[in-house]
Amino acid sequence: MKIALAVTLTFCLLSSAQAQVSPRAHQMKGDARAVRDASRSSSPQPSRPAATPAARPSVDNPSNTPTAPVSPLHQSAASGNTEAVRAEVSSNPKAVSRKDSEGFTPLHVAAAAGHLETVELLVSSGADLNAQGLRGETALYLAAGAGQSKVVEALLAEGANPTLANKEGRTPLHRAAMEGSLESVKALLKAGVDVKATDLQGRTALDLAERYKKGEQASQVISELLKAR
Repeated sequence: MKIALAVTLTFCLLSSAQAQVSPRAHQMKGDARAVRDASRSSSPQPSRPAATPAARPSVDNPSNTPTAPVSPLHQSAASGNTEAVRAEVSSNPKAVSRKDSEGFTPLHVAAAAGHLETVELLVSSGADLNAQGLRGETALYLAAGAGQSKVVEALLAEGANPTLANKEGRTPLHRAAMEGSLESVKALLKAGVDVKATDLQGRTALDLAERYKKGEQASQVISELLKAR
């Protein structure tokens, strides 16, 4: 009887001790977890580089305007600094034929930028009117695509060949139509360019004009090409 009472009493004391310890143990575990979480949040996390958007290829437009000039003459031509061009050509006449990494001469970059006086000076200094870039672009092609109609007219007057095509078979008229350059289209049609000429994919200037419809004058460009057919 005494033994049973003693066992019962011991059991009660142990249960009471466990009841007191259990909440404390839980609290300690909670405190440890909080410290661990705080440590993690305060530790510097390796930054992930921002995702770079994938470059969007230029559809049906591989012939871009000139990039960074590579020679003093290219730089002067690109900025339209006619006096600097005159001085550089005078000191080194062969510089007019130098090409950059895209195959562009100083005439290419001046024509694309619309610097008429510089273009005229380069032509009179012996620049090749029909020099072609790596993708077949002439100065006339670039000027037509950039909407530099005064330069287009000047190059045509000097004898630039309007039928020379780039590596996709596109002529200056294709390019002008594609970019919605109305006055350039008019100048090229006036020069007698074949409006029915096709590129390597069988598309005419009218096809490209209707496909892209660029610029505010797109509808007028299409109208001019339709009249010329």
